[in-house]
Amino acid sequence: MHHLFHIPELVDAICEQLRLFPPLGGGERALARLSRTAHTFEVPALSALWHTQHTLGNVVRLLPNDVLMVESVLSHFPRPYTSQSLVSLSSFIRAPIDAELDRYRFYAPFIKELYITNDVFSFNLDNICQYLLEENPLPSIFSLHWLSPLSWRRMDVFLNADIGAVTLHKVHVFSELRYVLGQIKHTCINLVRFEMEMERVAPPHRLKGIDEAFADFLVDLPIRHLCMHSPLNDGCLARVGQLSDLVSLQLIEGRPGQHLPPGCLPRIRKLTMRCLTFGFADTLVGALLNSPLESFSCEYEPPWTATQQESLLLRITTAVQPATLRALRVVMVSHAPQLPTSTGSKSSLVTFTAIQPLLLFRSLEAITIETQDGCNFTDDELEAMGTSWPEMVHLNLCGCKHSAQQPRATLRGLVRLASLCPRLMRLSVVFDARNTSEVQWAAGDEALRGPSPMKSCRQWVLAGRG
Repeated sequence: MHHLFHIPELVDAICEQLRLFPPLGGGERALARLSRTAHTFEVPALSALWHTQHTLGNVVRLLPNDVLMVESVLSHFPRPYTSQSLVSLSSFIRAPIDAELDRYRFYAPFIKELYITNDVFSFNLDNICQYLLEENPLPSIFSLHWLSPLSWRRMDVFLNADIGAVTLHKVHVFSELRYVLGQIKHTCINLVRFEMEMERVAPPHRLKGIDEAFADFLVDLPIRHLCMHSPLNDGCLARVGQLSDLVSLQLIEGRPGQHLPPGCLPRIRKLTMRCLTFGFADTLVGALLNSPLESFSCEYEPPWTATQQESLLLRITTAVQPATLRALRVVMVSHAPQLPTSTGSKSSLVTFTAIQPLLLFRSLEAITIETQDGCNFTDDELEAMGTSWPEMVHLNLCGCKHSAQQPRATLRGLVRLASLCPRLMRLSVVFDARNTSEVQWAAGDEALRGPSPMKSCRQWVLAGRG
């Protein structure tokens, strides 16, 4: 064996990279083989192999067969299972004795991240907890993702003081949620990441009680990452404004008029929002205070005017440290067809006037701006962008979505922009293809195939008109 493999940090780094392979990328198979190769690799490889479990199935299978009973039962599982179908259900018929727990006790400490999903094991969670986990809990869980609406009151079996991340999805049993939030706050004293999605279909008085419980839950917890997939009421939002150590935040506007106090997010690095009104986006940007923001994402449903777009982008430049911002995304999301508004005060066409303040952020690597009326720039303006953003990798400035105004950029500006951004992998713009000769096309194509990474990933959108 090479002497480098006796360096623990190197072996750990190799195993960690294999753990991060895609599901079908061969990482798990490589780790399994590596764990059997030499004693030096055994613990690091097994730790990476068992790190994340997407079901309790592997845990249950660590026990001998004679403590389990496999039976076919008629399922009434929630989606995606089809109702009235036969499934194989593994149940404990007795508690395992001490000698039968050896394999479980060896492998269980390797599990750091656990998902409870809609499978047969979550359906049978009461049985698994009663005969195994109540007396022999998983000792090293750091991240718990509860994605099943079943057996909420069994969550306390999986909680410990070292848990740093909890995800709750498909929340609809509100009486159990109050209990679960209390258990998480009482037990997970080092919780830094919390994510939740609630199905807010309930009488108002019940929702009010849940909102109050969640507002109390946020008090005195060291949460630095908060991700909400459902709207919060004003009281909860006020509590969020008091979490001054937040590093990442995702919010959805619940009703017009909601806001955060100015300057309450001084340490934020990632801000994601879904807006019903421009005012909500404006107040969240106002909550920044010379923040080291690295990623900004805003989705909104009603169309904004060009003036509102320009105002938001300008305000970002005054609230964010220029050297930190890496990614910016402002996208209109609408499920209803919108008519073009190319002229008049309500136009949402983005021009260089709105983009110009962003030239201050020379470390930008990804920009996406999508509006109802799109974007329109000249060749010189595209060149200015390339000069100011040399680190750009993904540039998506969707063009005019109407025929009233022709694009002003040409192939020359497109080529110049690509040549100024050597790392550019994806470019989406609309340009005027009229009066472009075959020689110019050939020259432009060769330029885009040049030293830029676009040579190997030619995802450039030439939606020219002519």
